[in-house]
Amino acid sequence: MFEAAGIAMVLIGFGFLSQRAFYGALLLLAVSAWALSRHIGDREETLAFFGLSAKIRRLPWWISAGIVTGMIAWLSFYIIPGREVPMPGLGWFALTAAGIGLAEEVVYRGFLYSLVKRYGPILAIVFTALAHTGYKLALLSPYQSVHLFSVLQWTLFAGIVLGGLRARSGSAWPAILNHVVFDVLVYGNGAKGPEWVW
Repeated sequence: MFEAAGIAMVLIGFGFLSQRAFYGALLLLAVSAWALSRHIGDREETLAFFGLSAKIRRLPWWISAGIVTGMIAWLSFYIIPGREVPMPGLGWFALTAAGIGLAEEVVYRGFLYSLVKRYGPILAIVFTALAHTGYKLALLSPYQSVHLFSVLQWTLFAGIVLGGLRARSGSAWPAILNHVVFDVLVYGNGAKGPEWVW
């Protein structure tokens, strides 16, 4: 629990301490590497720890649920604020968008969820949602073009849904596919990503 709390505190804090952001990022990497090294075993054990094992009951159903909920999230991203839904496309940024979604879910609904789930699924869901929201706050707070409060609300809500998918399925794959589908459909049209990516 200590390493998970430390990671969350760094994720939440380094966005506000711009002079210390570099040191916060280094600390985050060091703590993550240390915590990860404590949980690496054989191949199947490591995949299971990250929620990436294919030995999950009803996995095809859960994969379908991840894809469908990702498409619903994409439509909601446009419909709820009253924007026109664009035709999705696969521009140059689509592969990067997929990689970003995959990486975030492996970290939050894979690694961090597995660290905290021994304290109960509700705590693991809430903790990973808050940690992911803290990361977005740190990442996006310097950009004036981002509607920060709205993004944080949606990130927290999505984190709870994705954590629920992780808890119910026993796998990180539905959350990964949800996030990848959402990111590709929202950002995949562009030749380059939003300013905050680079």
